This record gives sequence, C-alpha cells and structure tokens, in this order.
Amino acid sequence: MTVPQNYDSVQAKRCVPRPDAALRLLKDRFLNRTDRLAFKPPWESAACPFEANGELDQILLAHVLGEVSGKAVRIAWRSKKNSGTTRPGYWRIGSYTPDKDGLTRWGCIDFDGSGKGEHAAPLADPTAAALGAWRRAAWADVPCYLERSRSGDGWHLWAFCSVPLAAELVRRFLFLIVPADAKLANGEPADPDSAKGIEVFPKADKIKPDGVGNQVWLPFYHDAAPGCNEFYALDQYGELSPFTPADFETVGAEDLERAIGQLEVKAEDYSDLNIPADEYKPFVCRARDHQAWKAWREEALAHLRLEDVYGELLTGSAQGPGWLEARDPHSPTGDRNPSAGVGTGENGVERGVFKSFRDGRHISVFDYLVEQGKASDFKEAERVVARLSGVPLPGDATRGEKGAAAHGDPAHAPAEDVGPAPAGDGKESINPPPQPQKPQLPAEFTNYFEVQCAEGKKPTTLKVGRPAGILRKNLLTMTGDWPRRVGPRLFVVDAGHRVLWLDSSDALFAWVGRQLPASGQNPVRWAEGHDKVTPRQFLAHLQQTATEYDAVESFPHWPPLPRTYYCHPPLKGGDGKALRALCNRFRAATQADGDLILSFFLTLVWGGRPGQRPAYLITSKEDDAKSGRGVGKSTLAMAGGRLVGGHVNASANEPIDALATRLLSPDGSDKRVVLLDNLKTLKFSWAELEGLITNDTISGRQLYVGEGRRPNVLTWTLTLNGASLSRDMAQRCIIVELSRPDYSGSWEEDIFALVEQERWAILGDLVSILRGGGAQPEKNSRWAAWERGVLAHVGDPPECQQIIRERQESVDEDAGEEAVIREAFASRLVECRHDPDTAVVWMPVAVVADVVNRATGETRPTNKATAYLKTLAIAELRKNNRGCGRGWLWKGPNASPDATTLKLNHDPPEQTR
Repeated sequence: MTVPQNYDSVQAKRCVPRPDAALRLLKDRFLNRTDRLAFKPPWESAACPFEANGELDQILLAHVLGEVSGKAVRIAWRSKKNSGTTRPGYWRIGSYTPDKDGLTRWGCIDFDGSGKGEHAAPLADPTAAALGAWRRAAWADVPCYLERSRSGDGWHLWAFCSVPLAAELVRRFLFLIVPADAKLANGEPADPDSAKGIEVFPKADKIKPDGVGNQVWLPFYHDAAPGCNEFYALDQYGELSPFTPADFETVGAEDLERAIGQLEVKAEDYSDLNIPADEYKPFVCRARDHQAWKAWREEALAHLRLEDVYGELLTGSAQGPGWLEARDPHSPTGDRNPSAGVGTGENGVERGVFKSFRDGRHISVFDYLVEQGKASDFKEAERVVARLSGVPLPGDATRGEKGAAAHGDPAHAPAEDVGPAPAGDGKESINPPPQPQKPQLPAEFTNYFEVQCAEGKKPTTLKVGRPAGILRKNLLTMTGDWPRRVGPRLFVVDAGHRVLWLDSSDALFAWVGRQLPASGQNPVRWAEGHDKVTPRQFLAHLQQTATEYDAVESFPHWPPLPRTYYCHPPLKGGDGKALRALCNRFRAATQADGDLILSFFLTLVWGGRPGQRPAYLITSKEDDAKSGRGVGKSTLAMAGGRLVGGHVNASANEPIDALATRLLSPDGSDKRVVLLDNLKTLKFSWAELEGLITNDTISGRQLYVGEGRRPNVLTWTLTLNGASLSRDMAQRCIIVELSRPDYSGSWEEDIFALVEQERWAILGDLVSILRGGGAQPEKNSRWAAWERGVLAHVGDPPECQQIIRERQESVDEDAGEEAVIREAFASRLVECRHDPDTAVVWMPVAVVADVVNRATGETRPTNKATAYLKTLAIAELRKNNRGCGRGWLWKGPNASPDATTLKLNHDPPEQTR
C-alpha cells in the first residue's frame, strides 16, 4: 500500500505500526465481524453500528492516521430504528464481540479510570488492577497485552485467540484473572459482574440473531492523547513503557482450558494483587520481547546482504544519502529507467526498506518478502531474514550467548552478564552457574588458508586470505564470543574476574595467543598481502562488530542495568550482619541520619535509571565542639567508594571537561563515587556539576579514543561544614549529619579493613535489601525513582523525606538572599510613600540596580545587577520594559487586579500593560 508522504513526521512520536502493519493487525486480531463495526458518531451516543460497504481498509486507515490518510470517509450507519450516512470524517472505530456464532478472536478487560468524568465508577488504582490481572494471566502462561485507554488513566487488557474461540470459554478465563480486591475510587469493591470499575468483553456468550454484541474501541486511534491507545509492557526497570507491536502472541482452546483449570485450583491463593515474582518471572521476559525483537531487527538488518533479497534489481549505483538505486519489479516496462531505491541503513533510513518513486510504495524488507511471495506472512519473513543474516530470532532455542546478550534478554544472557545475588536469602539466585566447557581449540589462528597448486613443474603452496568476517566468526567460536566491547574499546575478563582492555592490535593478539594450546611456536600466524587482513584492520573490525555493552561493572547493581556486563565473585551475606557492622562504625546525628547513611550505601548498588541518583552532602551537627573536624565525613565517603572499587577525587576549581575525561579514563571508568572533599567556599554553586548530576550520560574526551560515553550511575559526594549552597545544588543533595564517633587510634584503618575483608558480604546484604519489599512513600520529590528504589528500603522513609526537605531549605542560600533583597525593595517603596503590600510600582533599572547593590553590599554595574536579580525567585518582581522604558515592576501580594501602575515617587500615573 502507499504510505502518505508526511507519515514519518506526523507519526514519529507514536508507538503505532506503519499503516500496512496496522491494517494487518486490526483485521487479523481485532475484527470479529466485518459486516458490522462500531463508530463514534457526532451526536451524543457512545457508539453506533455501521456497515463498511467495501471501504473497510480506508475506514481503518482513517481511524489510525486521521487526515494523514489523505481521504475522509462517510459512514453508512444503521441502528434499530434509524439509518443514515455521516459527513466525511476520520472516525473512531470499534469492534463488536462475539460474532453471530458466539465466537471471538479476543477477550478484553476494561479497567476504568476517571476518564475525565466519563466513567461513573472509576477504579482507585486502575494500573495496579490491570497489572494484577496481567500477572495472573502470566502465571497461567497466557499472553496478554496492556493498552492505555484514550483518557490516559485507564487500561485495556487484551488476550488474542489463535482461532475464533467460544465466547463462553474466553469469558471464564477473563473472570478468573480479574483481581478480586480491586477498589473503586469511592472505596467500594469493584464488581465486574455489574461492570462497576471493571468490564469484561465479551459481555455475553451469545448474541440475538439481529444483535451486534458489545464493542470495544480499537487501538491506535489518531486523535488520542500522546501515549494513549498504545500498547505497554514492563521495561528493564520494571516500569510500563510503550512499544510498537509487530504481532501478538495468541492462545488456543486447549491452552486456555488448561489455564482455566490452573486458575480455578489457585483461585483461593489470590488474596492480593501480588503473585510472587518468581512465579511469573518466566513470562515477564516474554512480555519484554518487543525490546528484544527491536534489537534483533536492528542487528539482523545490519548483517543482511541486500543483494540476497533484491538481487538483480540493484543497479550498483547510489541514489543519494542512505539509498541504493533499484528497479521496481511492478513496473510494466521492466523499469528501464530505475525508479526505486533500497535503504542502506544510513542517514536515518532503515536498512532494506524498499521505496518506489513510481507508485509511492514505502515498505520494509519484511513486507517486501511477503509482497514478492518469498514469505507467506510477516513471521515467515522474519525467519527468512534471520536465515539470510545469520542472526537468530529472539528466543530461538539455538541462539547462542551472543544473541541473548545483544538483545538484553536477562533470562538467556551469559551468566556473568547478570549481577549475582546473596546466597541463602531464600530467593532465586542470580549467581553465575558453572561455565560451559569451551570447544576444542585449534592449534593456531591464521588470517589465511593454504592451497596446493602447480606452477609449471614445481608444486607451490599459496596462502589465500580470509575475510575479516570469517576471522571474527572463527575467533568468537574459539573463545565463546570474546572479546566484547564498550563503544570501540574491546575487553575480556580473566578467571579472577579482572577486566583486561585490548586497546591495540598487539594487546589483542597477545590475548588471542594465550587462548590457544601452548606449543613451542607462535600459534598466531598472520600473513601479509593485498588479500590479507592486517592486524589493525582486524582490530578495527572487532571494534565495530563485537557484542556491545554500555558499561562493564566489577560490582553488582540491583536490579542489574541493561546492556551492562557484570564480572565479580559470587556475593555472600544476605543476613545484614556485615552491613550493620559497617554502618555502626559511624555515629549518626539522628535516627533519620542512620537511615540516610544506609541509603548512601544502597545508592551505590541501586540499578535505577542513569541520572536518577541525588548527590550526598556529608556534614556535621552545627553545635559540634570542633566545628565538624574529625567526625568522619571523608571517611564515610571514602568507605563507600572503597566498597565499590574506589573513588575519583574532584575539585571545585577543576574544568568540567577535564573531570569528564578523568571519569572516562581506564582508571576512572569503573568508579561509582566522585568525591569533592572538604569544600571551603562560603557558597558552593557549580552549574556544570549540577547538570552532570542529573544527566543520564557522562560524555567527553576519552584518551586515545576520542569521544567517550558512560552511563551516569555515579554517586556524587561532597563533604563540608556549615553548608551554604545555591538553590539548584541544594535540591540535588541529600544532607547527612554525623556526630563525633568514639575514636580509637586506628578507627579509620579499621573501617577500611572491614570493607576489604567483608566486601562481598556487605554487597550481598545491600542487594538483599534492594530485592526485598519496601514501604513506598505517599509523596515523591524530584528524586521519585530513587525514593521508590532506595529510600523505600530504609527504616522510616517519610521521616527521611521530611528531614531531607528541611535541610535542603536550610542550606539554600538563594532563599536567604531573596528574603534580604525583597525586604530591601519593600523598604525603598515605603521610603517613597508606596505600600509594598498593595501597590503596583514601576522602577527604572538604575534604581533597581542601586537597591540590589545596597542589599548585597556589592558594586555591580546596572546590567550585572539586573542579571543577578533575574536568578532570584522574588514573586513580586518581574522585568518590565513596556511603556515606561527599561525597568522592573513591583506588584504587591495583595494588589488589586485592576490597580493602576505608578512610577516610583508618585510621578503622574501611567498605565502599563
């Protein structure tokens, strides 16, 4: 089909399939009958039946694309009493269930949100109820899919049948997975039998001969709010994220009956919404398959030889950035003047895309294979691409470690790719299992093979060069998919869990030689010649094609970060003993500070999203006899750093780009703690650091590489006494107060020794805490993810939140300066016979600068003084250059809305708008 020219720009932010794929999904999975569908009429009615009359495709396209479809459609509607035809439009379409024979292709549970007042009985927490049903279905091994409703606060849970099944069977299953304890917003129980808060579709086992059934609105509606009428799944962080479905897994009658039997037996166990994670975890991995399929698609297309698909249609010429010239097989003249193109994967064009300039077709390589009869459907086309590219499909039983890791599939990733859990905690262990035996190794590794030939009468041995791709395949087979890479940097891990970086061809070949059987000769044989790959070329090839990760970590995270390689010994502990011994070495100023010390250590191993970790400011009590010296501020920060491999020292005077370079260096790239120790400034403000704390990526110059990047999972730690911070910095800091400990002569040395001796037990305790349940806070700050993932696991999260807010406000120097300057302006207004509470007064910039300078005791030029004033949040003041010239307007907090604006000193009134 023809894709509208402006489709990509309009649909860029929607997780909706391309038009051809959307049509296929809607017709194959959602339509129980095509003789009658529902639409949202322009009059006051929920839905009205209509007949497609041969225009089904265009009607569905108008539903998905709206005006982008290029054609408004008329609806021939028919109710029991009336009929008619609408004006042309882009109508919202629904599907009825069941069909005339009592069969259905799908079942759906509607979890009502407020719907902006559309629902009389909304649920208190529709998301929790929908996830509860999804988890029950997952436990029974029935695939279900969550779609956010058009209102944005409700959900549809869909289950799709492999063939139309009896509505009675589907309804039995759906009622068994509905959570029994879901509550309405008014506190009453939800009642799916009477459609209060939860509605189950089909609503009946059969329909009357002249009936149409009950309708559910189709997904992908063009006029839905952003993120609505789209499908969602749990991402690697356990949060619901939208995805674009290529297809949906289905269930057959036999499997559905088996699931019903299991659910009926287990029904008495469903007293709440939380089925144990290890019961539904196998399905959670399948529920995230959209990410694995997306990664597979990218990798498979990158390895696909376009000539294997398009063959002689390719002319061998480039058509422009990202396109190869091709002939259109549908051209009646054989396309003697080539009028098509095939995407190369560059310049934002997906590799393998076929585009016809003759008829406007713009289809993926998968759809092209179906169109040309080389595959019966989209799934078979995926299998064809998998075979041609050599990249196994996600979940393929034959796929190796590389394929699983590349797709971020934690259930099939190499054992050391997932951080280990503490032993003996009663939960599923993620410690690395024993490594499989390596294949039998060849005696040597060469870039050529030998053939015998005869030149004249003398036999000759020729060395024929192997392509880089074959060399890579041989090496990865020999080593079990090693080396791997972070960006362009290759790495391997030795038996002692140490990371070795292979930054040069010499380092690479030295490591390769160590993998081969020992002999009296060099096992790496590398020949020269025009057909031979050089060592540098082979290094560069691996730097571009080896299995890639975002980071390598020598210490665990929980949950494990995606695309991260973990290499560390198995964890110990789990009973909290080692962690308590460490925390008790420090004397917290309050019980809440004890919780905050624990949160500091938890943050170091928390696997939340990059850029979601607050900084820690470690200080002392204000009444400390020695002004905070010697209370253990630096020791606490350094103990945290030592626990996870050390820290990077930073200085407030250091250029931020120089600091980024150090964080990307070999010595800094594996550190999780950055320490700004013993700050002396009266007011600490470092705008670039403030941005760096919340950025999700650390980027900058990496030595000997160029541009480098790493996920920002750093914990920035500051120590100082008498803290005074800018507002932005204060809001980024968790402030921990320490009291003076009971010193011994070796107090600090004993703490560091404890960390070294009990490191893996302490880390095991931390991971065990993060894996456990926590008391989720009722309210969240800007650090909501951290509060849910870390603070929820300490003793008293609400008290900690209160302490954090109070301390942030107390060290916010900007707030103090604002109060001083506000008072100075109010005093000036009083001197000039204005009431600062009710007056609206315009002041010239010269006067404004004078007030600011007198209040702060500084002598700033006028432009600098007003620029400084802009950084303060004084509600009564705003810049105003209209009517009276350059100046500022003071509007008292109790000023009348229609008050006249006066110039300072009661000059003649002049209205300013």
